Amino acid sequence: MSELKEIEEWYDVAEQLTKDSQDYFNTDVMVRYIYSYYNWSLSSLLEKEYAETDNESANDKIMNLILLASAKTCKKLSEELSLKYIHSNVEAINHILTKTQLSEHAVIANNDDIVQSFYDTESMLRNLTFEKRPIEAFQRLLQIYNIELKTKNSLNHIFEFTFKDKELKKHGTYECNTIFEFLDYCSPFLLDRANKEVLSDIKYSPNVIKTRPYETFDYNIAKKLKNHELYQYLYRFEYIRMNFLLEDLYLLLYYDKIDEFKNKALMEQLKNVLGQSRL
Repeated sequence: MSELKEIEEWYDVAEQLTKDSQDYFNTDVMVRYIYSYYNWSLSSLLEKEYAETDNESANDKIMNLILLASAKTCKKLSEELSLKYIHSNVEAINHILTKTQLSEHAVIANNDDIVQSFYDTESMLRNLTFEKRPIEAFQRLLQIYNIELKTKNSLNHIFEFTFKDKELKKHGTYECNTIFEFLDYCSPFLLDRANKEVLSDIKYSPNVIKTRPYETFDYNIAKKLKNHELYQYLYRFEYIRMNFLLEDLYLLLYYDKIDEFKNKALMEQLKNVLGQSRL
């Protein structure tokens, strides 16, 4: 029986106990009671186990062992589910790739930690599909460059962008009504940094997962290119697209082709969602 199935069955027991109590106790209370009971019982038994140990150090050890016991269960469940979703993610990735294929074995072998392998596939899938979700890609761009976005109460402008990054503070604050207007303003001075950062990521990430058959990527060619030429060259290689986030270059170069960025109605919807909070 899988780890998740065992825990689900235990949850079913808690729900049944709730029904037996004629809903006097709800399921949340039952779950917390079960947790408290076994937490207390393990603590009590460990006190016996370390009865001859110095009292203060024994108490610290017992508390940490209980935390690790919980972590062990979480680890087993995380690994079980990671394998499941690594498989589905690799299938989705290979459905997107046209020239090469990703090996599930290679993904798992690339890390000592199976959970990290799952996150790798999540990142790969996002890298390959960012063009379908430009608003999400734009949000990540703001986070990467530490740009604060607030909505304006003014009738003249919807958004206020403030550059918080040390290198960008000189650009201060920019007010506008669409993402298109903002990217049209900042693309000229963000592009150089985006070029350098994607090339740096490629140069200093030697252990990326490569697809088969292997695609011959030449870094010496790439470092001589920038902007559209660099993006188009990098985009040719599926393993580059899969392992490295090209969305910053894409947004800064092709923002004028993205209809959502010009749609004021969409911007108004975002304004309602954002309030005065950061995107």
